[in-house]
Amino acid sequence: IYTDVEGVFTGDPRIVSKAHKITHINYDKMIAFARSGAKILQEKSVKWAKHYNVKVQVLSSFTGNPGTTITNLDNSSSVVGIALDQQIIDQSTPKSNLDIAKVSIIGTNIENNSELIKHLQQTLERAQIDILSIQTSFMVLSFIVNDEHKFDTTRLLHSACYLD
Repeated sequence: IYTDVEGVFTGDPRIVSKAHKITHINYDKMIAFARSGAKILQEKSVKWAKHYNVKVQVLSSFTGNPGTTITNLDNSSSVVGIALDQQIIDQSTPKSNLDIAKVSIIGTNIENNSELIKHLQQTLERAQIDILSIQTSFMVLSFIVNDEHKFDTTRLLHSACYLD
């Protein structure tokens, strides 16, 4: 897949200046990135690649640098990246955007990592960022925050997860 970026990054490089390229990621984590708001690949395309075991490479159209390879192998640590979803929709009112954002941490066995969850909550509390809601699943931990804090939250959590 050729795109305007050099691959999948630990965070959106336009928001997180210390984000770095992930050289390899597995299908499930890439699907979690897509579900969480990352605009690199569509979730459906990664699901098809996983189903047919097709190795995917995300490469830049503008450079010859190596990109990110997506396969079924998983060599990564517990947290691989942060995704920001700015399109939170009010389910009760069609086409109604809320003034909130979802910042998600993507990794392995996130929901059982109480130390990480506590550390990230404390990081946001110290920065005086109100957590409106927390959602967890096996691979994703999401913080719902006011829209005005979405970029600060993304940068803080990227650093707090030692991704800088």
